[in-house]
Amino acid sequence: MAVLLSMFGAILGDPYRSGLDPDPTDPSPLIARALVEIRDDARTGTVVALVGAFLLIWFVGYLRAHLSRHEGAGGWLTDVAHGGGVVAVALLLVSHSLTLAATELTDYGDDAVLAKVFLTHGWNYFYVVSPPMLALVAAASVAGLRFGALPRWLAILGLVMLVLPFIAGAGLGAIVSLLWVLLASVVLTIRAFRRPAVNPSDPAHPLSAP
Repeated sequence: MAVLLSMFGAILGDPYRSGLDPDPTDPSPLIARALVEIRDDARTGTVVALVGAFLLIWFVGYLRAHLSRHEGAGGWLTDVAHGGGVVAVALLLVSHSLTLAATELTDYGDDAVLAKVFLTHGWNYFYVVSPPMLALVAAASVAGLRFGALPRWLAILGLVMLVLPFIAGAGLGAIVSLLWVLLASVVLTIRAFRRPAVNPSDPAHPLSAP
């Protein structure tokens, strides 16, 4: 759900929906007009994406606990996956903050160059968020293969996806990583529902009385 909300929010806030197809080389007034035309949708999309970021934080925390159960306490793969997820969420929030700032203006007037700053940031955003997202996928996939933390097919798929950014461009890393996270969240959710309930009175349970 976090990935779907993030993608939906990104689509709503895409300046290309204005029909002006702006890019950083265009004159600032044209870029400003494009941002103003999608202002309402961009603001709505950002709110939706913020909900996605909230849910992504929960997924990253659950993934850390899940990997740790298989790798063991102090496992570095678990730490890398968790660190990549935390950094990625932080970058998402920075991007959403700038998008919200861009939607505050209904007319850039003589400050149209500010619109170019907002657009240029978004233009390069996927390049910046790719490293932490790829680190999450790589570490989780290796842990999946080495310790059985994930289904073998999902771990292999994650490692195969890591090759795509080097072939088709670094910005693709964020997209394929988000798709992998979507698959992983579905798989882990199904596993959680299928896992038998643990009786707290069981001596093996951490909350059982001594």
